Amino acid sequence: MNFLHQLLTVLTLASLNYATPTFAAGEKVPTPFSEIITVEPVAMGQHNAFVGMTMVGEVIYIFYRHDKTHVSVTGNLWERHSSDYGKTWSQPTTLYTGEHLLVDYPEVLKKDPLSKADTRDPRAVTSPDGKFLIVACFVTLAHQKSEEPDSNDPEDINRRHTNKILTVILKTPIINGVPDFKNKKISVVDEKANRSPLTGTLFYHKNKLYTSTYGSRTTFFESADDGETWQQVGLCFQVPSQGGSDEISANESTTTMVGDTMVSIARPLKNKYGIYAKSTDNGRTWGDYANSPERLDGLHAVTLNNGRIAVIGRKNSLPRGTFLYVFNSADYSQEGELFQVAANGYKTGMDRGYPSIIRHRDKFFVAWYDGKLNPKPNRNKHNSTGVYFRQLDYDPQTYTFSYGTQKNTRKQ
Repeated sequence: MNFLHQLLTVLTLASLNYATPTFAAGEKVPTPFSEIITVEPVAMGQHNAFVGMTMVGEVIYIFYRHDKTHVSVTGNLWERHSSDYGKTWSQPTTLYTGEHLLVDYPEVLKKDPLSKADTRDPRAVTSPDGKFLIVACFVTLAHQKSEEPDSNDPEDINRRHTNKILTVILKTPIINGVPDFKNKKISVVDEKANRSPLTGTLFYHKNKLYTSTYGSRTTFFESADDGETWQQVGLCFQVPSQGGSDEISANESTTTMVGDTMVSIARPLKNKYGIYAKSTDNGRTWGDYANSPERLDGLHAVTLNNGRIAVIGRKNSLPRGTFLYVFNSADYSQEGELFQVAANGYKTGMDRGYPSIIRHRDKFFVAWYDGKLNPKPNRNKHNSTGVYFRQLDYDPQTYTFSYGTQKNTRKQ
């Protein structure tokens, strides 16, 4: 991984008020490390991407999509876990395929007998009482139109015909500290609409679970039973037909809680900046939109202290790579700190990122995917990608994050 080993990155957050964590006698304390860990190595012809992550006790669980190409009709979710804070990982197991939806929704096969199920873009969270591990993903029921890459279609969108998109929730009971994936319950957030989950919205607040979907607008949902049933509660980042504009319509966003305020940060479709909005009634209504300084793709957020938020995502402008952006104030419109979690080492163009970030005591863990440029003639069409992980160390005495051997990339 020498291409990723650069200079030291340090971020000073002098106004944070963070107490030094304490540990019970004999309790295992995370060992600091900064190297990038390969969870799923790059293998030619394998597309392992779109990462979700959570913790159950002291064990880290990672979920990601496995298939042969970025866009297909046969992707499924793999799971790995680590009991040593990411240094070593279990062998992958298949968590979910989505194929049962072709039976649950027979009208799809009746209309298009060639349809298959593609499962992707997981996010994960553990319930506050420690009883359930929740994974949200979306399943596209579609058929493959072409196996050959198209130079005019770099994202491979037109290689399949989509019939239905469903947001799926996997509710897994945790028994004696271990997720019982064989007995997970499967539910659909909204059966009537073709919507897929936003990239970074799955969290608990006051024992209720929240997620959001996007179709023609961003729709927020609330669950009082750990994801088995859902109630639609509000709209945000609306397209013109819902009273918004192209500049603020967003198909990727992340939402987190700052106290009792929901803050949703999004990648708009046309605006060169990021945008954000706030809700003080659990997503029922949203305030005016405002620009945030940095536009990232594949967003995921974690709340820090004093109203600050750290957002991780893919940066497509130079320098490219997976970046963490820390807002310097609670209005989220001021300049913050932007630094590189992982360089775009393989220089694949667009096929990388979709990261996840979680907090554990005074540590932060991040995971993402990156790709390798395939030989011609499939270059930029069938990129091979792997999954990576690293620990971000946090010093509560000096209010600094350190990212190991990383280049200082203060706001550019």
